Amino acid sequence: MGREIAPFTTDVEIDNFDEILSGASEVVAALEECSKDGSSPFSRLLNTKGDQISEWEHLPPKDCYDPETRSQYYYHVHKKEERIAGEHGHLHIFRGSDIPSIIPISEIGESSHKPKKRNLTHLFALALDSKGAPIAIFTTNHFVCGDNWLSSDDTAKLLEGFNIGVSEPDPLINLWVNGLVKLCKPWAKALLLRRDHEFNKRADPDSPFAIYKDRSFEIPTSSYFDFIQVMEFLNQ
Repeated sequence: MGREIAPFTTDVEIDNFDEILSGASEVVAALEECSKDGSSPFSRLLNTKGDQISEWEHLPPKDCYDPETRSQYYYHVHKKEERIAGEHGHLHIFRGSDIPSIIPISEIGESSHKPKKRNLTHLFALALDSKGAPIAIFTTNHFVCGDNWLSSDDTAKLLEGFNIGVSEPDPLINLWVNGLVKLCKPWAKALLLRRDHEFNKRADPDSPFAIYKDRSFEIPTSSYFDFIQVMEFLNQ
């Protein structure tokens, strides 16, 4: 992705340790249930397309959205040269809200892949390897998703209500995604809270909204994520 990625650390603020444990349990439960037929949540997600995946194509094909919680996710793959080492593709995680965007309509630029018009805010993205294991977390600039842009604090608060309770495209895929979001939450929140600081460092006082269209600043914050180290950390 053409940027320096912060190393993984377990030195993060954890507000709800039980929720992290619950997330780990959901991930493991989804993996174990899928293994009974030789699949995995990740292989099932890839199979929602039914044939070879094209770059930028969303999986599942129409995204997965829960109208009750206004939570949404999709997976896609970038060009190989745009991926980090070991990355297959990444999940984009969203939630809708009634909080107005802090970017005026007149200042909204073009997006490469706008989310559906559900007043969605992009929370974070989770890079996965070829087996579906999480390897990095990152935030994105506004132009990437064309989302309902909120402050770091308000975006971080939306993490608390993310949950996919619908059955499509597959309950076990959704259980796995729910678990990953809970498991990654402290690290995602830390990146979100750093995000606005990075914008403020680079913003032009004479054109404060130009930074949100700056294609050289696609990924404001990112860090590696080590699933095995997290599980070891939780079992201490």
